[in-house]
Amino acid sequence: RDEILRLDTWYQDELSLSVQQRLPMHLTLADLIQLMEWKLARGRFRPRLGQLVKENQLDDVVTVTQEAFRLARESSLKCAVQKLTVLKAVGPATASAILCAGVPELAPFLADESAS
Repeated sequence: RDEILRLDTWYQDELSLSVQQRLPMHLTLADLIQLMEWKLARGRFRPRLGQLVKENQLDDVVTVTQEAFRLARESSLKCAVQKLTVLKAVGPATASAILCAGVPELAPFLADESAS
């Protein structure tokens, strides 16, 4: 329970603030790995996702998330989600968590369980 609270605080306060202060906005590989830990702690546990997300390359994470945040603001959330799902272990629910951290006024978090 303490770990979930710590991860929730990180996601809601620290991640959003740090992502929104970066120019251009983006996630780092470390951010993505911790975001996956947060997501897996909250919902259905899928240990393989925690391993797969670590296989992403830092440059790919930065480039893809920069483009996704731009798409979310200038084009559509659908395009932004599609862009993010090229990253390993990132499906629509994780993509929504990424977008919610950067553009919460545009993108809600869609947990896997809400789609079940």
